[in-house]
Amino acid sequence: MHDSYVQTLASFVPQAAFARGCQRLKERLAQEGLGHVPVVASHRIHSVAVAQRLLERGVCDVVGIARPLLADPQFIQKAAEGRPHDIVPCIGCNHCVNRLYTTERVTCALNPIAGYELERAWRPAPFKKSVAVVGAGAAGITCALTLWRRGHDVTLYEKGKFIGGQLNWAKMVPGKGGLPGIVLEYWTRQLRASSINIRIETEFTEAEMTKQHNFFHAVVLATGSIPKPYSSHRYPGAGESRIIVPFERILDGSVRAGRRVVILGNGAISHDVASYLLHDQRVSRSVDFFLDEWGVNLEDGSLEPPALSSQRAPRNNRDVVLFTKIHYDAQLSKGTGWSQKLWIRRHGGTIIKHAMVNNIDKDGVHVSTMPPLPERYVVPCDTIVWCHGMLPNISVGTWIYEWKKDGADKRGEMLRDFSIYVAGSCRDASTGEGRGEEDLMRAVQEGYEIGYKV
Repeated sequence: MHDSYVQTLASFVPQAAFARGCQRLKERLAQEGLGHVPVVASHRIHSVAVAQRLLERGVCDVVGIARPLLADPQFIQKAAEGRPHDIVPCIGCNHCVNRLYTTERVTCALNPIAGYELERAWRPAPFKKSVAVVGAGAAGITCALTLWRRGHDVTLYEKGKFIGGQLNWAKMVPGKGGLPGIVLEYWTRQLRASSINIRIETEFTEAEMTKQHNFFHAVVLATGSIPKPYSSHRYPGAGESRIIVPFERILDGSVRAGRRVVILGNGAISHDVASYLLHDQRVSRSVDFFLDEWGVNLEDGSLEPPALSSQRAPRNNRDVVLFTKIHYDAQLSKGTGWSQKLWIRRHGGTIIKHAMVNNIDKDGVHVSTMPPLPERYVVPCDTIVWCHGMLPNISVGTWIYEWKKDGADKRGEMLRDFSIYVAGSCRDASTGEGRGEEDLMRAVQEGYEIGYKV
């Protein structure tokens, strides 16, 4: 469980990774004449297909699931009816577990009703409206589907080629367990089954708005956020450096990092980029590989000490150095953060705690460490990856507010009850409650709340 130095619940654990242990127990019970005792397999069994395979092969007698029932309480019913594709997937993100650790109400990243059944009981809209949702990220898609299910006419705008927003970056990160791809596939199926008018590669401009004369009753801005630009204001010399690369260009494959990499930033993005750079693309993510890498032997029930199993962790030919802040460590999720840091170190990455970046020049990154071991040194590097968070994307919100103030109502370009709503990470631009940074759960929750209230 969580006392173990082997992660058992996170998304990078292959599904049914520990089922062989259940099978061994069942075989032993049969040898002892106790074959009538049912054996339950659990931990990271989140799909109907995997559960059926375990039962058909006699690995276990019963499959136990927990987190998937938070994602979709109708999991069992939909499986029995032969509708596995309609099941809201549990992606093993552990947001539910994290909230349990922090004594918050337990809910789900993809099911905003979980834990809020009384406050967010589903109900149809009293009046049918036409609504434009701008941005097909997590908040926008959730909002559009919620609006449509309540009976509204919905048009979903996305200026990019694909839906999903930042999930298209996240799916490149090893250790995510393919969760972004699973989410995008589920949302794609839901959108195709709906009557939502989806406008891909269409930017929501003033011309797009005005040509829909007296059409939209409301616009929901879910335009997300953009990476913070790098400059010498934060680190002297950063603006003049030719080897600094924004993290999104690393994840989308437009830039290939060198052998020696320094990552500037101290959040979830920086650790995801480190995982991406240290991953050996030739290595399979199979159950056998996972167990061998972490020293788990389900045949005899043994567990190697971390010092021995870490020697077998595959490493590529890249040196990655990640700095934490002077006054605090990276605030990663409590359910998975510790294992991600451990994975980075086991695969040759270096995490330097309580370090201060002084400046950047042609020799590399100049760093000072704090007491009790103060030291100044230079970290030579071929690539510096900039991972200093996100800023709210207010490009659409700016012109739409100006359009209203400029007398759009007097010109007859908007309905009298026209309203603007903001959901997701771009919401921080108007409320001042953040820096344009939100996790998947918060974006989904806000998208649902807007879709529920319109």
